[in-house]
Amino acid sequence: MTKFSANLGFLWSDLTLPNAILATKSAGFDAVECHWPYEYPAQDVKAALQETGLQMLGINTKRGDVAAGENGLAALVGREEEARAAIDEAIEYAVAVDADNIHVMAGVASGVEAHSTFIFNLQYACDKASAFDITILIEPLNHYDVPGYFLSTSEQAKAIIDEVSLSNLKLMFDCYHVQLMEGDISNRLKKAPTNNRSYSVCFCA
Repeated sequence: MTKFSANLGFLWSDLTLPNAILATKSAGFDAVECHWPYEYPAQDVKAALQETGLQMLGINTKRGDVAAGENGLAALVGREEEARAAIDEAIEYAVAVDADNIHVMAGVASGVEAHSTFIFNLQYACDKASAFDITILIEPLNHYDVPGYFLSTSEQAKAIIDEVSLSNLKLMFDCYHVQLMEGDISNRLKKAPTNNRSYSVCFCA
């Protein structure tokens, strides 16, 4: 039986996160996920999850200075301390609400140094998250909606996963972003999990 998760970054965004979780249950969804829950106390979110019996599937790390156009920190050279603090915060929150996955946002960056910085921060995230059985996700974003985002294709993501070589780093395969950047969704879905470490793929619309 197919199950559906409500992304509360898009749905019921006019409600507080705890109330959005209650609305999700009333609408018949099976789980929830969100982008940045940090303005709400974790205990309030956890209470709403317990009341509804819904699972929080995942959250994102903070974007940084949104007013300045930042959209993630993990690939920003010279911002490693802030990136690790955002990772620590996300792990602490995920543990508090029993979330299984954290999307570590790369940010707007380019070049060899950005690549090395992203690898370094992902290794840090995976090592720390492994103690709590949390999966770290990376998600390619299209350059139409997110100009200059460091991670833009599934092939780039697969190469990074291979380089990091840790079992709790996985690809979040968002059909919308992949179609805009690469097309040929059916074949790319077939190729995505084929790796000796058999890393998983998360499907989003």
